[in-house]
Amino acid sequence: MTYQKVKEKVNEIRKLKSELTKIEEELSEHNKVANENFEKLQRLRTEEDDKKYKSKIYDEAEKWDKKNSERENLKLEQEESIDSLIKYATRKRDYWNDVINLHSINRDFDKPLSKMPQKIKETINEIRKLKSELIKKEKELFEHDKKLQRLRRDDKKHM
Repeated sequence: MTYQKVKEKVNEIRKLKSELTKIEEELSEHNKVANENFEKLQRLRTEEDDKKYKSKIYDEAEKWDKKNSERENLKLEQEESIDSLIKYATRKRDYWNDVINLHSINRDFDKPLSKMPQKIKETINEIRKLKSELIKKEKELFEHDKKLQRLRRDDKKHM
């Protein structure tokens, strides 16, 4: 994998990240609609209104489940890309460290060789940042999921 391929992989990860962000926004919108219908359901008393808003809540929950599974697949793909980049960058860093050590033993210093590990370190740091952002987004979605489950549980209690 050349430096260009690493850049392409990082761009691919960024693209997946933007897709995940869009899906998370859609999930948030489904939660919002479900919450609004749940609030309307709480205020209404007729059975017909109950059925109407419950069906809307369940429809939004189904849409949310579909989007959530799509998000899980994208997240898995992104994590695999990140892991492969980390493995590659670590291998390259180790290789260049060995090369630099050999050159330093022979007192044959070469400036491009000493610069190469810095690029690899930067790439590893960028990958780690992407992974930490992914973890933050997962936590946010987990909180949304808990809230939706709580709404479903409350809805079952009111039935």
